[in-house]
Amino acid sequence: MIIFILLHKNRNNLYNTEHLNYEYIHTTLGGLYEQYEPKYWYFEIIFIIYKMIATGALVVIGRGSISQPLLGIFVQLLLLLLIFKMSPYIHEIDDWSSTFSSITLTLIMIFGFALSNDNKNVNTVAAETNFNHYYIGVLLIALVFVCLFMQIMIIFLL
Repeated sequence: MIIFILLHKNRNNLYNTEHLNYEYIHTTLGGLYEQYEPKYWYFEIIFIIYKMIATGALVVIGRGSISQPLLGIFVQLLLLLLIFKMSPYIHEIDDWSSTFSSITLTLIMIFGFALSNDNKNVNTVAAETNFNHYYIGVLLIALVFVCLFMQIMIIFLL
């Protein structure tokens, strides 16, 4: 909340190099806004809220229940849509990089959800699974490498 208040209070001077306090504002708050376009000066606050939900709230909410991974997928999809629609970064390469990373995290969460709920049928004597866990594991690792490859390709192509 304090970060938002500081950014909001100085929002008109964040990118104004001729302002008297520009050096002080840039030195103290620059890491929170300088990678974003001026109209998205607040976007780091969105990332902070996302990280708080992803690391804190999901641990507490519905521990061990089906609602926990579903909420995680929903929050990740919401962030993906915000990044994709708004393209908040100054450099297009950062927009693409963030989009690919968010897509990868979303897919990993979806596959993880499928795997974690695969053999929860307690009515069967032998644990029957719908997915081959080995192939899903290989697919998840491949997703990470595809994301890394796309990040490298973006750097060289843009």
